[in-house]
Formats: sequence, C-alpha cells, structure tokens
Amino acid sequence: MAGRSDLWGHPGRLAALLGVVLLLLAGAGLAIFSVARGYWEEFTRPGSLALQVADSRYSLRYFKERLALYVQQVGGAGSQAAQPANAIPSVADRIIEEEILYRYAGELGVSVSPSEIEEAIRERLGLLPPAETPPAQGGDQPPSPTPPVPSPTPDPFQQLYSQELERTGLTDEEYRRIVGGELLAQKALDHLQQQVPDNMESVHFRQIVLQEAARADQIIGRIQGGEDFAAVARQESIDTRTRGQGGEVGWVPRGAMNDDLANVIFALEPGGVGKYIHPETGLVFIVQVLEKDSNRALGPGEKQLVALKRYRDWVQEKRRGLTIVNHMDLANGDQTKIRWVVDQVY
Repeated sequence: MAGRSDLWGHPGRLAALLGVVLLLLAGAGLAIFSVARGYWEEFTRPGSLALQVADSRYSLRYFKERLALYVQQVGGAGSQAAQPANAIPSVADRIIEEEILYRYAGELGVSVSPSEIEEAIRERLGLLPPAETPPAQGGDQPPSPTPPVPSPTPDPFQQLYSQELERTGLTDEEYRRIVGGELLAQKALDHLQQQVPDNMESVHFRQIVLQEAARADQIIGRIQGGEDFAAVARQESIDTRTRGQGGEVGWVPRGAMNDDLANVIFALEPGGVGKYIHPETGLVFIVQVLEKDSNRALGPGEKQLVALKRYRDWVQEKRRGLTIVNHMDLANGDQTKIRWVVDQVY
C-alpha cells in the first residue's frame, strides 16, 4: 500500500507516467493507422484515376493492362520502344487518340459497327468468319435433292477470345473498344488519303541530324567551305535511316512535312543549305535542297504520308479542345501511380 500511496501522493510523477502511456498509445495508434492506410491505398490504387479525357475516366488498372499489351506489341521489355520513358507517353497518347476518334470520327464521315469489330477480333485470333447459310432456292424451281448435312464444326471463337481476355487482363468491352479504335483510325486515314490531290509542291533533299545545336553552324561552314555534304552526313549525322546514304531523304511533298521545317526547306533554292531546330526534341536538321517541283505527281506512298500528317494535325486540333487530366505524365504526373504501374508491368 505504501507504493500506491506514494504514487498517488506525487501528482507530478503521476502526470509523467500518464504522459508516457499516452505517447506509447499514440505511437501505436499512428503505426497501426500508417499500416492500415498503406494496405488501403494498395487495395484502392488500381481503381484510382490514371487518365481523364473530358468526362471519360480511365483507371490505373486499365492503364497497366494497356501498357503491358503495348510492351508485348513492340517486342518485349528489352526493346527501346518498350522502355517506360517511351512506352508510358505512347500508351497515354493512344488512349487519348481513341477517345478523340470515338467522339469526332463522325465528322469525317467514318464509323465502325459491332460486326466489323467482331470480324477484326476473329482475324486477330486467326479465325475465318463464320460460314454463311446458303440462300434459299426460288419457289419456281423444282426442289433439288437434299444433300446430307455434315455435322457443324464447333466455333472456337468464344474459347479463344476468353483466353485472349484472360491473357490481356481486359474486359470484353475494353478489348472491343481498342479494336474499334484501331478500325476508326484506319478508316479516318483512308478518308483523308482520298482527299489528297494527285499533284503537290515537292522537294528532293538530304539532311544531317545533330543533337548539339552548337555544332550546326560549324558543320554548315564546312559544307559551304567545299566539303561534300554526303561525306559530312556519313560522318556526323545521328539519323541511322539516312546516314549511310549520305543523308539522302528523297522526294517529299510539302503536305507531309512539319510546317516550320517545310518553310525552311522550300525557301531554299537547289544547292542551298539551311537549318531547322525541332522545338520539342531539340534535334538540329541541316538540310540541302537538290531539286524542287511546284506540281509533282504523288505516288501512293507519298499520299499516305500527306494523309498521316493531316490525321495527326486533326487529332491535335481535337485534343486542344478537350480537358485532359494525365496522372501518367512523366514530368508533371503522380509519381506514386507511375511507380506502381512500372512495378506491375516491368
């Protein structure tokens, strides 16, 4: 009893003891809350917002599945295109482009039907369209002998399609929307290609591509001083597609080029050398015009390039009119969500 009376007889000691107990309880509570919060966030994170285009919301789980599918399509995680710095922006752009197509493709006079989507899925799965029932014979014709009816071959579509959905982690609606978006994109391109004229101002040129803008004037000076452009291109250009051919690009119609680049190139006369710096990548293009034609006939491939440029311009125009929230933006997005997606896919 002495110990008890001693304790209760010293209010300061009692207050200190109570303070310690409260601190311990508070610490335990914070620890429990922190653990519980971590479990809760991990549980709810897949359903949280990754991307929103106007009023259409795309979850982190959906973005993860799209990213995994994209990585497979571009050759696996070891390919350059599949690296997160390249793949994540590409997937976000694809989702936004699909949303634009579903909203605005009708303005181009194109649409896609459920049967077209079904047929495209069958092609993906390596299946032929289901056999059609032969037309009934006319009433004026005598009936022909009925041949024996073979047993119908079971349609493997549902089984294979279920396996594909399981492989991709996508729902039926999500998968069909992706396929429909691809069909709309192709139809839009075909429509725009039909609008391309048969002739267009074109230029035949070669180029040297550099990463360092500071070296561009030095290299231009070498060329203007008499060095062969092709030899300098083989030595200096980082563009692997044209470097081996001395920077040779070939004939390109004006409508297939970046507008600012076209302004630089078409202002030059044959033999003239100019410079263009891409505003986003910072890459420097040193160009030399070889030939110009104000009304050159376009081949199918050149028409495709013009149509692709018009399609990209159309998508960008529509994109500017939409409110977009992109938590997958590598520079300004939600880094916690980005890390979660990367950990899930790679």
